[in-house]
Parts: sequence; C-alpha cells; structure tokens
Amino acid sequence: MENVDTVERKLIWWNKRSVKCQDLTPVLLLVFFLCGCAQKQYKEIRQGMGTLIEITVRAEEKEAKSAIEKAFKRIEEIEKILSVYNPSSEVSILNRVGKISPSTELMEVMKEAIYAGDMTEGAFDVTVAPVVSLWGFGPPARNPGIPQEKEIKRALELVGYKNIVIDEKNNLIYFKKKGMQINLGGIAKGYAVDKAIEVLKKEGIKKAIVNAGGNLYAMGTTWRIGIKNPRREGILKIINVKDRAVSTSGDYERFFIGFYAGKKKRFSHIFDPRTGYPAEGCISVTVIAPTGIMSDWLSTGVFVLGPEKGLALLKKLKIKGIIVRPDMEILEVK
Repeated sequence: MENVDTVERKLIWWNKRSVKCQDLTPVLLLVFFLCGCAQKQYKEIRQGMGTLIEITVRAEEKEAKSAIEKAFKRIEEIEKILSVYNPSSEVSILNRVGKISPSTELMEVMKEAIYAGDMTEGAFDVTVAPVVSLWGFGPPARNPGIPQEKEIKRALELVGYKNIVIDEKNNLIYFKKKGMQINLGGIAKGYAVDKAIEVLKKEGIKKAIVNAGGNLYAMGTTWRIGIKNPRREGILKIINVKDRAVSTSGDYERFFIGFYAGKKKRFSHIFDPRTGYPAEGCISVTVIAPTGIMSDWLSTGVFVLGPEKGLALLKKLKIKGIIVRPDMEILEVK
C-alpha cells in the first residue's frame, strides 16, 4: 500500500440501543408505515448479513412472533453458508481450497451470480474479492487505502467469473485459476431476503416486509419505501411497492476519502471488476425487481456500468430503477 494521507475516513457507524456496530451497511431504504390498518404490526431488528435486518409482519401476535423468529433463523443459516467473514462457511472453504461440493443454497446463488455476470457483461463479478480485500474493504480486516497500480494489476489477474466452473451433475463448484476468491456481498443479502419471505409465506403470513439494509422485499400490501438522499440527510424519493424487491447500492454506504493525484476523492466499496478501481459513474442506484437476489446484483451491476449503460440494461430487462449521477441528476425507468 502507498502511504496515503487520508483526510477523512468513514466506514459506517450505527448506534442502536446504545450499542455501536462498526462496519455495518447502513439502512438505505426506509419503510413508512401506512395508518388505518386493522391488523397490528410486529417488528423486530437484529444484526445479520453485515447489516441490520428488520422484519415487520401484519398478523396476530402469536403467529407474527413465531414467523419472525423462523425467518431470522433462516437468515442465520444462509449467513453461515455464504459469509466471507466466517472461516467455516462454504464460501470461505471454496476460497481456501478452490473447490467444494456445495449446499443447495450456495449452488443457487452461484448459478445466479454467473447469470448476473452475463447480463451485466462482467460489471457484476463475484470473483472481484481479491480487489475488494486489496483496498481494505474485505477480509482480512485492515484500514482502507489506495493500492499501488502493480498491486491492482496483480489482483485483477485473479478476477473473472468465467473461470468459475459449476458442475451440477457432480454437485461441484471449482475455480480454474489458483488463488481465485469470491465475495457474495452484492448478491447474498437479496437471496437471504427471498428465503426469509419464503418462510413467512409458509407460516401463513400474508403481509410483511423484510429489510436488510439496502435490500428489502415488500409482500401482500402496498408499502411506502423511502430512498435515502446519497449526499445529505433526508429522503430522495418515496416509492410504493407491493410484492416486489427493492435494492439500493450507493457510494455512501462504505467509503473512505483520501488524496489521489493531488485531489481529495471519495473511494467507495463498490468496485469495477474490469478496472480494479471503485466505480464512479453513479452515486446511488435503486432497482425494483421481482426477487431480492435479482434486485441485489442488478443494483450493483448498474452502479458499475454507469448511467447510460445501466439505464439501457434496466430497459432491456424491463426493470424499474432510479439512477443518481454525481451531479445529483436523477434518471428513472418507470
């Protein structure tokens, strides 16, 4: 790492119930509850998937509390499989060994990740892990900083989702290149939200919302969702959502500010896997999609692609989205 004079560093502080939770993804989507509903609402917030997860259910108390507990348990199961920070997770084992006989969950996520890579022409790439770690945003834990160009080039040699082999017949996932690693940070939360919603439906819940930081699914009734302003306190836009997933990716989630080429500059945790540098064309992207997993990878992919190509992809897929440029111009696919 170069000795970079960092004038400001911000890696997210969240204060909840007098407990500081450092390095958690902040809540980028706010839920505004509508009044006049005959059913009571029950809500619980817990830490998980590197963020704060909020599950809200409209049902009778006993039914609601039982369903919420089971939904959180399912999220915990998924985190144990997909977390890059848990050394015993399947992802960590795959990163160390280079191959694994995956669980159903990991197989599902990896198949979707390959599809996401194809749809975004490589703008979304789960093998970007070496780059993320090099900049200090992934394990091993260390202060973020600007790497040397030669370090970035070396890390990029290990990036390329097409070097992942998925052998469904023999239930095997392996890497073609030694030293490759994956980071599912741009897809795992959306998947976990989907699975939590599946549990709630199985438990007979008709109206609910699962909000995992910047990823949520609103079920059964119309929910008002506030998208946070990426540059100041307050709400950028309020949208109405029913039976759809919403995901926001922004350069204000986790970042540091340092000097680069003599100028003060923001470096976010969302990387362009093709260049090895943080993506810069957007400051916030919100996607409204049929599933949480799709909204998750698509918001990241559009962010990396930039406003023009990102907008074109949303139109091609017939997916609603909101893109905010660095000058705060808003582009929207309705």
